[in-house]
Amino acid sequence: MELSELITLMRKDTLKYIEDYNFNKLVLFIDGFLLYKTACNIPLSNDEKNFSIDFETWVFKYYDEMRNNSIGGWDNLILFKTKGLHIDAINEFFKLYDKWVKQGIAI
Repeated sequence: MELSELITLMRKDTLKYIEDYNFNKLVLFIDGFLLYKTACNIPLSNDEKNFSIDFETWVFKYYDEMRNNSIGGWDNLILFKTKGLHIDAINEFFKLYDKWVKQGIAI
């Protein structure tokens, strides 16, 4: 399974994967998925490599934000922009992921 497939499945049935609408759990699940593949020497696909390297930069550019140590990574920025509302952050993540993929960055 690749990250794009996992995200498609998570979008269809989020609670099956993270038990409640907690954005931090979604982020940890994705991080765990990528870590598992790396630890088991399963090659990352191009979109998985690009996600690990480029998605954060893209999210900061999308929001026209400079990287700031007080904000943290892409996940914290999304949570900040959705005023800490986890369900909104989850939906925003899926929306941003789709835009990122459509721009061809994930390929």
